Amino acid sequence: MIPAVVFALAAAFSNAVNLMTQHKASISAPKKEGGWRLPLYLIRQPLWLLGAAAAVGSFVFQALALHNAPMSVVQPVLVTELVFVLILRRVWIHQDVARAAWAAVSPWPNRAAATPPPPPGHGGRPGWCSAGSSPC
Repeated sequence: MIPAVVFALAAAFSNAVNLMTQHKASISAPKKEGGWRLPLYLIRQPLWLLGAAAAVGSFVFQALALHNAPMSVVQPVLVTELVFVLILRRVWIHQDVARAAWAAVSPWPNRAAATPPPPPGHGGRPGWCSAGSSPC
């Protein structure tokens, strides 16, 4: 289960890097590159391409995490992406992060660590949707 958590943390961090690099590249675009020209401009920017590579890495890490553990273990760890985004936004892009944003994400790591995985063989009832607890 430890490899799954490590892969899930790597996926969360990679996705945060994806978001921040592509955000930084898009806000740095000249005004004349707006509208339909923006995607053509961005695809030529190394920073934006780095973000695309980070997205691919995130998908690979998430697949590896799900290969080693069930979704109930991996998904709570993936939510740490929110924390990584705020840290990268503050440290790398030098944008102020409101206290309310920090307060909003502070419970997530604690909840992820405190949520035990379900016991083996308890994956839900066949034919029932887990989100709404109603027949599918």
